[in-house]
Amino acid sequence: MSPPEDLRSRIQALLDGPVAAYLGEIPGGEPSERPLAELREASAVSGLATAWGERQGYDDPRVQVTQWSKFFWRAVLPPWGLAAWLGATVRLERCVMICRDDEPAALDFHAPVGEPLDPVTAFAPWVEAMAAAGRLSPRVIWANAGNLLQAMVEVLPELDPGLAVRASRLRRAWLEKRTHEGRRHPLFASVRWLPGAPPRRLRRICCVRYRDPALGYCATCPLEAAPASVSVRRSARRIADRGPPKNQVSSGNG
Repeated sequence: MSPPEDLRSRIQALLDGPVAAYLGEIPGGEPSERPLAELREASAVSGLATAWGERQGYDDPRVQVTQWSKFFWRAVLPPWGLAAWLGATVRLERCVMICRDDEPAALDFHAPVGEPLDPVTAFAPWVEAMAAAGRLSPRVIWANAGNLLQAMVEVLPELDPGLAVRASRLRRAWLEKRTHEGRRHPLFASVRWLPGAPPRRLRRICCVRYRDPALGYCATCPLEAAPASVSVRRSARRIADRGPPKNQVSSGNG
């Protein structure tokens, strides 16, 4: 394996180069820094997501958090995923989130070390904090991560064909049906394809952005594409909206 600093430089070069085209426009605005470890607290997530959401005109806390989480994953997943692809791991608890006007924009990460962690172990504290902050089912936050992670594993072989075999192994490990402990993998089948010309890409779980009338359904929403059955739509919405019971709201710590 390359020395950690060499790995960090390679990851940053990929983020600034070929990967940048897949991440969209990085926002402008006033920069600020937050230790990523702090965002394992629901209160810290709520503060940032609420301030950002109100600036966007979103009133519903569920919409504020789910939409904010998509930018969180856009900042976190690429460096973490590239490190795993290169055989190491970015220790998220040591990283700093760079925000612009409270929107996650980039991750200031340390040199990767050690063996890659599985994403469930790596991300669970932040998923729990975001779910608690927005009174959302954790499945919504996992689905937001899986939507991007699925796209990443499709792009990795194009970055370096010599590492295509490793990319294929990571795809199975990250998106398999069961975790190594035998539990259902929360990132499994985050995206599916409906046959057609061209095939249509759909999320498995709704991100609940439709709760804001100005946003409505996204282009990959499973609710919008569901059969016109009231029971089907209600069932899908219950899965998306079901937050933790009031007596079990996690603070996001551990």
